[in-house]
Amino acid sequence: MNPPILAIITVTKADGKGLADTLASAATWRVLSFVEQIVVDGDGTGRMAAEMAGCRWLRQRNTGIGDAFNEGLAVARGEWIWFLNSGDRVHPDLDIGWLLKLLKTTKADLVTGGIHYDGETDFQPVPPLRVQWPPWQCWLAHPATIVRRSLLIGLGGFDPRLTIAMDFELWLRLLRRDPHIDVVSIPLAAFDMNGLCQRRETRRLLQREYTRVLLRHSRWLLQTWLDMGFRGLKVLFRAWRQS
Repeated sequence: MNPPILAIITVTKADGKGLADTLASAATWRVLSFVEQIVVDGDGTGRMAAEMAGCRWLRQRNTGIGDAFNEGLAVARGEWIWFLNSGDRVHPDLDIGWLLKLLKTTKADLVTGGIHYDGETDFQPVPPLRVQWPPWQCWLAHPATIVRRSLLIGLGGFDPRLTIAMDFELWLRLLRRDPHIDVVSIPLAAFDMNGLCQRRETRRLLQREYTRVLLRHSRWLLQTWLDMGFRGLKVLFRAWRQS
């Protein structure tokens, strides 16, 4: 049997409703042979729901979201990985045929698109180029980003020492490799606003971790910024010489 094209990895812990919503949103996807869904369960309460939905269920061995991501990644067989946490959903307007055709034909290393935050009337597209580069902000929303498994494994997965900002740190390591990116201005996922990073009590921790991540990659970020300015000056100088 050929391996699946897409592996959806869902991390959950004591969130029955959120897990049910996530599983329901991907129900029509899982019946296809080229889609698998893996549930990494932090406390074991989601086993029945996962197995009844036809998902592969894993009891998390270690603690922390980064560890859970890595444990799901280690057993996934799909060529592409989509981390869709408990409470997040496949966007109802996303056409499965269109996405799978894109994943099968693209030469990109990752695909990222818009995200629809719960409570908002419309989805948020990927930010404009001036925000994307240099990547001082976490503009790649992980529920709306699908990455080749080989690339994630080559990077060593997520840093489990980070509690919240592990996705931002991973994206910076990934972007340092100059990947090819498909940016689509259509919604890929609906985002649960009750997640860990949205809670008031975790905002200070989130800011501290973002600062740690930026400092860790500060030399590369600054060099990227300087290189962009230098290339711009060269282009302007050549244009001035030819005028």
